[in-house]
Amino acid sequence: MRVSAKAPSLPSHLPRIAQWFSGAKTSKKAKAPSAEFTPVPASKQVKVRQGVQAALIAQLEGHVPRARQAAVQQLVGRVGQPDFYDTLAKLDPGHAREWTEMGRVQRQFAAVEPKYDAKTLAYSQSMRLTLHASVVQHFAAPKTNQGVALYDRFIALHPTAFHQNGGWVDNLQIPAAGAMAVAQATPAEMWLHAAGLFQGSFITDAPTVTAAQLVRDARLNALSGWSP
Repeated sequence: MRVSAKAPSLPSHLPRIAQWFSGAKTSKKAKAPSAEFTPVPASKQVKVRQGVQAALIAQLEGHVPRARQAAVQQLVGRVGQPDFYDTLAKLDPGHAREWTEMGRVQRQFAAVEPKYDAKTLAYSQSMRLTLHASVVQHFAAPKTNQGVALYDRFIALHPTAFHQNGGWVDNLQIPAAGAMAVAQATPAEMWLHAAGLFQGSFITDAPTVTAAQLVRDARLNALSGWSP
């Protein structure tokens, strides 16, 4: 996986935003994915989580520096868990406050999920795992970040995750009411990242695309033979 240097500040360098990530595409419309929109019941959540973890291990095999392997293994083990970002706070102490806050945000989103319609619930479940699987890949290859903080990278990849799971402005596949419910559930402090999200909307983050596909595959496998 390859990522590039930190983006210049807006707005004077907008034409260079597409250079953030090596191989980034400036348009997502050409490949609008069809997300998996069947909620996974609690009894099958473990199977999904284990499927994503196994896929990540296979994806990262031979690509993680020896000195980082134990930390990556620890982080992969927390994928899909409520304490995923708390674990990141320990592994990335320079941004411990931000990761701890993100852990709180994740738990807040999970708490309101039962109120969502089925399609939005499936979207929310997929988003959580997509973000986990994506940041694991970026964490596993620190040298390729070229000075960009992992947390900043994490914020910038959100639009790709939204898009991959059918919840972005150019391919909204969840109900408008569901999208509004997700927005209302977003803590006010998260809107402070609006600039980073805007910048991220100009790129397609390859590891996040991979993460979303790993999640779709794991969900579809877990849902095989099951219907609501």
